[in-house]
Amino acid sequence: MQVRFRLRTVLLAVALVAFAGAGVRWGVAMRHRSRAYQTDAIYHDLSQQIATFRLDDDLFPKRKQEAARKSAAWHAKRRDIYLEAASRPWRHVPPVAEPKSR
Repeated sequence: MQVRFRLRTVLLAVALVAFAGAGVRWGVAMRHRSRAYQTDAIYHDLSQQIATFRLDDDLFPKRKQEAARKSAAWHAKRRDIYLEAASRPWRHVPPVAEPKSR
């Protein structure tokens, strides 16, 4: 028994392989983006902890403590944004400049 390939069947097979390949590529890209967002969340968590340490220490002047309080709040907010984005990597997180501490 000989198998006959029609042009329509071959084109359908090529289209299915293309869709499967695109799906795999998208999945790999989302996994990579999720890991990058997790890394950014860890960075902001550590930065928030460092700023909180400055709040607890009386060696820093009040002006620096106020700047550290703002920085800690900003990093906590960014950490939460990146943790949310890590679980939904298809959403884009726009970059935001850190507020000046002076």
